[in-house]
Order: sequence, then C-alpha cells, then structure tokens
Amino acid sequence: MTAHEVLDKYLTLLYTQLEQDVDVMSRPWMYWCLLIPIFVYLLFFMVKWWCLLVPITLPISLWVFRPKEETKGQKNAVKLQNN
Repeated sequence: MTAHEVLDKYLTLLYTQLEQDVDVMSRPWMYWCLLIPIFVYLLFFMVKWWCLLVPITLPISLWVFRPKEETKGQKNAVKLQNN
C-alpha cells in the first residue's frame, strides 16, 4: 500500500464518520428525554474524533510544544549564577 492509498483511505474514513455524526445529530429523538441522549452522544463524538485525529494532531503538537534547547550562553549564565 502506498502512502497515497493510506491517506485516501484515512480521509475516506474521516468523511464517512462525519456523515454518520451529522445524520445522528439531525434525528429528533436526540432532543427528547431532557436532552440526555445528545449529551451522551456528544461525549462519544468528542472521544471518537479525538482518536480519529490523533495521527494528524500528535505530530503537530509534538512539533509545536517541543522543549526548547538551551544555548551555550544560557548554560554559561546558569553556571555563573550557581557559583
């Protein structure tokens, strides 16, 4: 399987899941019984989409929030302050 095929299947999965979520959220039974079903589904929806988007968000978040390396000047300043 090439990278293009994997990406295509992943995007197809995301799109079909979005279609399913839109279908479920547009049903009237979700709004009956004091809105309990919609809150349960919203919880499921958030967990599901968090899991589905991990392959995209994890590398981005690791790149954005990576620890910053100290420069030589910062290391020397810390050594001078400790002495």
